[in-house]
Amino acid sequence: MFGALNASRLRLGIVGLALVPLVVAGCGGNSGSGGSSSTATDDALLGTPNKATGSPIVIGVNNPGKTPTIDVSTELTAITALVKYANDYLGGINGHVIQIKNCDTLDAPASQLDCANQAISAKVSAVIQASGDDNTIKTVTAGGIPMMVGLGASQTALSAPNLFSLGNGLGVYGAPAIHAKEKGYKNAALLVIDVPGASGPAKQLGPAFFKNAGADLNVVPIAPGTADMTPQVQATLSKNPQMFYVLGNPAFCTSAIKAVKTLAPTTDILMLQNCIQQGATGIPGGYAGIKTVTTQAADQTDKEYQLFLAIQKKYSGATDSQAVFGYVPMMGLIRALTAAKVTDITAAGVAAAIKSAPAVPIPLGLGATFKCDGTAISISKNICSTAAFLADTDAAGKNSNFKVQEDPAIYKLG
Repeated sequence: MFGALNASRLRLGIVGLALVPLVVAGCGGNSGSGGSSSTATDDALLGTPNKATGSPIVIGVNNPGKTPTIDVSTELTAITALVKYANDYLGGINGHVIQIKNCDTLDAPASQLDCANQAISAKVSAVIQASGDDNTIKTVTAGGIPMMVGLGASQTALSAPNLFSLGNGLGVYGAPAIHAKEKGYKNAALLVIDVPGASGPAKQLGPAFFKNAGADLNVVPIAPGTADMTPQVQATLSKNPQMFYVLGNPAFCTSAIKAVKTLAPTTDILMLQNCIQQGATGIPGGYAGIKTVTTQAADQTDKEYQLFLAIQKKYSGATDSQAVFGYVPMMGLIRALTAAKVTDITAAGVAAAIKSAPAVPIPLGLGATFKCDGTAISISKNICSTAAFLADTDAAGKNSNFKVQEDPAIYKLG
């Protein structure tokens, strides 16, 4: 079934992985994060002061900001707090004082291009984004400036030169495959919304990764707007699936999960993070018992998350769930360049340093590490880690007990 496909052809399939950026933009409210946490945030978590005194290194920040339809402005608030902390406690970046050049892209092509050109004109050393947009990526990297993104999932993000993705967009399919391997499952079903950006990659990547896990995956594309998915789920039961994985928007997932719970109430269910909607309307018992696949782990019991909260508290930053998506790529860049002991802070020097840096912890990564030398995943040398995450989910859709799902063998294609 899959033998005729190789890694080169599969690269083309990733171009439509449109659901993955929604994880970045939409997973926040259900992750259990927030400023009201009682997690310890005292100054002891910040470490020993180590003030940066060297020449400045300028990093471009090109996130959407606030528009009439979205508001991710707290990403910048979190980044600003992090930079103050890094300059006070981490010695900046290998001694260099970090400065940021912010430009809100407003999620609009003209503004994305304008911000990219501003970064090039300012000769910034690097640019960061939460989830890279293609206009910014193409323009910035063509201008010789490296970019680090929290999650890159488009064909452009996975192929542009000097683009580094901390998050593993392929974990959308890899994490459930790893779960199946851990459970010893031999048969699984993927209920996926039938739009090109979802069902196309699902058909190519899903069976390949599950095959590496020792399991068969039955991919079942279902049209958007299908209110009753009983016939589709009933048809899959002839193959005796031991696990269902649901991939789509909240309305799609609600119908799919309802059908699975009705027809196969004891079968393991996994879903993508952006399936979750407030209140779990229409699902008997809500999301209780379902495991959620995500590319970030806002786990309040983790020291990485406690550090995030401590930094934001001290420097009056933002601790809402959207803020982490600005924090992660900036902290990732700081860690990689510091570990590489970067001295040449030109764009070319920074790109070389990122590639040569040893493995360092992924911010909010539960101990998983990243290394941007192009060896993590053969499908895209721009992905810096094979880590994704799986979480338990309560009835209302709050995630807890995050677990790293990391198995490089799952992503090997031949």
